This record gives sequence, C-alpha cells and structure tokens, in this order.
Amino acid sequence: MDPVRQVMDAVADTDAGTDLYGALAPLYDRFFAERCDYDALAAFVSDQAPAGATSAAAGACGTGRLLARLADRYDRAVGLDTSATMLRLAAGRTDAALVRADLRTVVAPDAFDLLTVTGNSLAHLPPGDPDGVRTAFERAAESLRPGGTLVCDFMLTDSLVHGYTTEDAVESDRYRVDRRVVVNVEDRGPDRLGRAGRYDYEFTLRDRDADETVEAEAALPIRVFEPAALLGVAQAAGFTEAALVDPPTPYGGGLVARLPE
Repeated sequence: MDPVRQVMDAVADTDAGTDLYGALAPLYDRFFAERCDYDALAAFVSDQAPAGATSAAAGACGTGRLLARLADRYDRAVGLDTSATMLRLAAGRTDAALVRADLRTVVAPDAFDLLTVTGNSLAHLPPGDPDGVRTAFERAAESLRPGGTLVCDFMLTDSLVHGYTTEDAVESDRYRVDRRVVVNVEDRGPDRLGRAGRYDYEFTLRDRDADETVEAEAALPIRVFEPAALLGVAQAAGFTEAALVDPPTPYGGGLVARLPE
C-alpha cells in the first residue's frame, strides 16, 4: 500500500490517536527521512569507530536507514528503538538484529565497538535524572567494549526559538502532504543541559484520486543542548575522550566520545 494511503487509513482509525507517532511512521520513512544523506552519515559514523571494529549498534534506529548501511560495514549490527512500528519498517530494510528498547534502560555489557544515536534522537529524551541524557550515556558506556566509541548528533541551544513556525510539503501525482511545525519553548530543563520545549505538528494529507483529506495533530517534546554540558555528561559517564564534531546532519552539533582501552 502507498505510505500516504496507509497513514490516512491509520489516522482515520479511532484507535490511531493513541499512537500517532506510530501511525505516521510510514510517512516519515517515505518522505522526511529521505532528506538525510545516509551514505554520508554512515561513512562519518564509521570513521569515528576504533580500529578493527566489528560490531555496531544504532540507538533510536527508526526505520533502519542508517542501520542497514552499518550492517554492510560490520560483522554484527543491532538496531534499538522504542517504536514497534518503526522496527517493523526497519525489518523490511535490513536483516540486522532489531530490539525494542529504551536508550535509558537497555544494557548489553561490552557488546559493541561503536554505538551511534543520530537523527536528533537525544532531543526526545526527557529532562532530569535518572531518566534523561545522563542515564542514556551511562548505559551506552556499559554497552561498549574498552576503547569503544559513542557518536551522537544534537540541536544547539540557540536553535530553539519560541513561536518559530515552519511549513513544508511533499507530493506525488496522487498525494500531497503538508506539515506545519510550531516551536514552544517551556524552560531551561531541570538537568541544566540546555533548553526544553515541544514541537506542535499539524499534518494535512490529501488523496486527489479519492478526493479525501485527513488531518492529524501531534505534540513532541524537544530538547536542545549546550555543547560543553554534553561533553561533561560524557566524561562523567566514563568516556575519557570527548570532542565536538560536525556531523553530516542538519541539527548543528555532534559529539564523539571514547572509552579508555
């Protein structure tokens, strides 16, 4: 089924409102995720891996676009995500192992040489401890082998502007999808790593052939970070080397952290 038609049917279902993120997953995969150069991202991430790395994990792997490329580079690759719908889509893209798991709680002791959390996924971890970024970094350190590397991207503090609105659209011969996003800044956040807020989404999906229109709304918590604060979190989690980098993603910031040998 065409992904837009699939999403329209899911959103129209009265039960879909309980998991709108899951309902929108095919749309995310078909249109918006394709705006990232995953070949460049996979090369960038792999360039940070320790010499002789054979295993990699993609945290918050989504629909598996980066994971599939890492699976081509390493003997063992594992994707982690909290969304069952995203993982089902990933399973259609890669034979890599997939695990439904939260970055704050999953631990695979000394299992990986490389662990990456990209796609601005840190932005959706809740503020505060023990439930936030600090916990995720600690779990990552436990899951990496000695000398292992963590690679993340993130949004910078000044990129979150209250009231800022963006609109975009994608379309095919049959369908058109309009997306409007409004930024709401709430506070600095209890863990003092940056600022907290939310994105308010409005989607309008049109099927020209069927002359149908479906609208959907969703709110997604969002966080932006002070780079120096994230460096401190990495060091506190046990990473002895941590540096800021410029990843090939549109979010503005990146971090590479390494464990001692």
